[in-house]
Amino acid sequence: MNNDEIRQMRSEARKRKGLQERDNDQSLKDLSLKSRQKFKDMKNMDEIKRVLFDDNPALEHVWAGHEYRDDQNYHMSAECYKQAADMRNPEGMYNLALFMINGQGVSKDYPQALKLLLEISKFDAFD
Repeated sequence: MNNDEIRQMRSEARKRKGLQERDNDQSLKDLSLKSRQKFKDMKNMDEIKRVLFDDNPALEHVWAGHEYRDDQNYHMSAECYKQAADMRNPEGMYNLALFMINGQGVSKDYPQALKLLLEISKFDAFD
């Protein structure tokens, strides 16, 4: 590979990176004014959690599951994910499926994990 080819590849990579950044910026601009305003004036994490959980009660279980997972309390984490999954929250279902595949906090159960993953695939990507 010669210098001209390397320059061309670097130029193409920069161009692609620029397009990707522009697309990401546009996605942020597309957020509704209402959504942006909700978070603009918040001063602390408790206030952010309150707003998030008011809009999506299952998210509180997912959040707790993440906190237990980070503390390596997999049994409690799996319980929280199960509660979120019972509320048809895709993130709770996904994390519970991962725990079932790895046997973390629950028994390994590949068929049930697959069932959850297939159910998640029916959700819109935004969910």
